[in-house]
Amino acid sequence: MTSYFDIIMIPLQVMIVFFTIYYFVLSLFGILPGKKEKKIFHRHRQAVQPGQAEAFPVRMRSTSLARS
Repeated sequence: MTSYFDIIMIPLQVMIVFFTIYYFVLSLFGILPGKKEKKIFHRHRQAVQPGQAEAFPVRMRSTSLARS
C-alpha cells in the first residue's frame, strides 16, 4: 500500500544520499594537498652579491612629506 508519505519520503532519501556523497567528495578534495608548482625562475627577484651593491642603487620615492 502506497501512501502520500512514501511518495514524498523515497525521493527525499535519494536526494539526501546524493548530496551526502557530493559534499563528501568535495570535502575530500579540499583536504588532499594539490600539486606543487616548480618555479625555476623568479621573475621579480635579483640575486645581489655583497660586492655588487653599488651596481643596484636604491632610489627613494618622493612623497609629499619629503618635499616639505
